[in-house]
Amino acid sequence: MQPRRSLRELARRHGELRSAETRTALIEAYAPLLARITANVVGSRAARMLSEGNPLHDEMLSAAGLALVEAADDWRPDKGLAWNTWLALRVRRTVINALRSYSDLPRWLRARGVVMISIDAVIDGSDEQTEAEL
Repeated sequence: MQPRRSLRELARRHGELRSAETRTALIEAYAPLLARITANVVGSRAARMLSEGNPLHDEMLSAAGLALVEAADDWRPDKGLAWNTWLALRVRRTVINALRSYSDLPRWLRARGVVMISIDAVIDGSDEQTEAEL
């Protein structure tokens, strides 16, 4: 793992040069950190999805990897947002949207916290929900 200073420098260089080489270097430098970044930005309950052995582990890390690539392509330092902040926002949005795709509940119910029941059902391996859980 690279020291923080060199990661920041790499992000700064990518922001200035916007070259394929700096983009690749930035993605390769941050890829090993994706599980930790994702766990930090999605919250403790959803972070259980990232534990080894969970059926959704690979899907969540794939979503985080996609977010990393998109963040490297879209980040503009002249807009005033630091790379780490931009990456955290992109990873959070992408992983939460991936989690939502595993729920058949409408968004208004998920907004009331019912989504956690559905996510817990996926974690526990039960596909069915009883009406009492809803």
